[in-house]
Amino acid sequence: EKDISGIIRIFRYVFQSYPSPVFEKDYILENMRKHRVIYKLAISNNDIIGVASAEMDPANLNAEMTDCVTYPLFRSRGVLGVILSELETDLHKQDYLCLYTLCRATNPAVNRVFSRLGYRYSGCLVNNCHICGSYEDMNIRVKLLK
Repeated sequence: EKDISGIIRIFRYVFQSYPSPVFEKDYILENMRKHRVIYKLAISNNDIIGVASAEMDPANLNAEMTDCVTYPLFRSRGVLGVILSELETDLHKQDYLCLYTLCRATNPAVNRVFSRLGYRYSGCLVNNCHICGSYEDMNIRVKLLK
């Protein structure tokens, strides 16, 4: 909870708009307290440099891997891959079966990260998401854990 202001800061820095209210402290705090979302952070020199989260559906043992962001200075260093791997480890320990993501089709880097982690491309949702100031296509990627 002490990192919420830093989480909001990185989202505001990178995204002009975002499809969920990640710029609002109460939204993130409620997700944390109700254990709906696991947030993982990458830290360098006591500053948050990357964030990713898993929005969990415990009834169906699946989770959306989402809220992936890294400060531009730290991109291409494997930060997001490490964060996502840590989230996967946590979900595997909780016996989750399926992970998926809707990632920006216009962002080859994030698609490569998910591909390298074994997420299979499963289609594209056209003009599905208002992010970074406009509507964008979102690639669906899926990974089975068991």
